[in-house]
Formats: sequence, structure tokens, C-alpha cells
Amino acid sequence: MRWRGHAAQPRYGNRERPGVGDVVAWERRAWEVMHVSDAALTEDEQERISHYAQPWRDRMRPYRVTLRRLHGEKHKLENDKQEIGLRAPHACSEPFPIYRDGRVPLCSCHSHPWPCLEADQQAEARKQAAKAEREMQLLPGCCPACQEPVTSRQQSIVFAGEYLRNPLSPPDPAFHLRSKCYGAAAAYEESWVNAWPGRERSLLTIRCEGTVIVHGDGSAECFGADDSDCPTVHASHRCYSACYMQSHGCGQGCSRQGHPGTRVAGRPKHPRDAAEMGRGEVA
Repeated sequence: MRWRGHAAQPRYGNRERPGVGDVVAWERRAWEVMHVSDAALTEDEQERISHYAQPWRDRMRPYRVTLRRLHGEKHKLENDKQEIGLRAPHACSEPFPIYRDGRVPLCSCHSHPWPCLEADQQAEARKQAAKAEREMQLLPGCCPACQEPVTSRQQSIVFAGEYLRNPLSPPDPAFHLRSKCYGAAAAYEESWVNAWPGRERSLLTIRCEGTVIVHGDGSAECFGADDSDCPTVHASHRCYSACYMQSHGCGQGCSRQGHPGTRVAGRPKHPRDAAEMGRGEVA
């Protein structure tokens, strides 16, 4: 269960590291930042950040931070001084939301940062109960995400086999591929693949740890995937960048004018059409 401290705000405005003295939220605890410094780079990280121009190169650099616990139960990794040292991937990942005024809302039952674990568990139980009741109301031929009929004129994706969330429902559930159902379809595919190892993923859940560089014509390349093969540039990647953002510029001479940014051209119309598309290929 992912925790988000109440009143703790991410740094979406400037994408910078936390500063010494800041009060941040992490793992159901409130911490004071005691020290921040650059972290040593791996070869993969050096390759990845080399494609960024300043100031983004510094912001994409991993860093080390020392935190001192202020509120919440003792963390298993902290020392006798209630301090813990961590390595953050980079500032853009927003790992440490900040309490802007230094005030931390606490629960009345444990004096832990709000929401506490018990409050989250109660909320999750109510959510799951409502979800189960909704699944029992699913009618044959309807999309489990929106519970509306799936027609032949609508784009959809079918998952062969029994419906994992309710074995009493008809098999081979079909999800719409429209935006409001896309996330639910991706979540179901993850469960569907885990239930029967060996089943092929679609673009709903195919991922790559590399960085996609997009050129002016919409073509793209993947870099820094730890020497592993990128399944397709249309997969979900760790990072995206326009080619002109690279520190050495673009080798193809792409211009900023009319550049598509990080939008890759030629995305397959159906998530399962990506099976024949290899590394760096754009249809």
C-alpha cells in the first residue's frame, strides 16, 4: 500500500533535491534532512544522464541523503541517532515530498504522521468491499472497468480464460481500450500474466528500464537498458527526452521547431500489435 503523507507536497515546480533542514515524508514517517550530497554514478547512470543538457543533467543525477526521524515508529534501517542514509535515484523521481511549513499532521491513536497505517487499512478494506460488490454486478458482455457493453465497433482487448476477480462470471473478459478503461485493463493484464506464467504481455504492461530519445520526425531510440534488449520504443520506459535536450545535441540535426517533444510516432493502434516491433523501430 503506497503511503502519501497528508499535507506533504511533491516538488513538481522546480524538480530539485530536498535541502538541509527540510521536513519530508517517507515510509509512514516524518524526517528532517540532515545532509545531501552527490552519489557515485554507475555506468548505466552515466550513459543515461549524458543525454541531458544542463540544468536537467544535474537534476537527473542520483544523490545521497541523510534523514533523522522526527515522527513515526522506529525504522529497521536507522541507527541509534534515529538517522538513516539513503540513495535517491534522481530529483525528478520526487521520492521525498516536503512538509512546506515544517508542521506534520499526526493521528490521535498513535501520534504517527497522518494517515497512519490503521486508517489506511480501514480505508482499503472499505474500498475492496465496494470493489467486490461491484464485480458481482458485472453483466455478460460488459467491460469490467466501466460495466458498459463492449460492441464490435469499439476497440477492446480480450483476456482468455476465467475471469480472475470473479470465477462465477463468464470467461474471456473484454476491456475497452478507451482512456477511462485503459488503466484497469493494464492492471488486469498484470494479474492475468502472473496467474499463468508464459502468457505474452501487450503494450499495456511491457516495460523497459532504458531512456527513449525522440527525434524531430517522431522516430525514437532506446539507450541505457543495462545491455538488455528493448522490446519496443512504444513500451513504457523509465525516462523520455527530446533529442535536442542531449548535451551534445542531436546527431541527426533535428530542430526544436515543430519537434514532437517526447511523443513517439507510429504507436500501434492495438496494444498487441507491438509483438513484431523490435528495438528502436517505429512503424
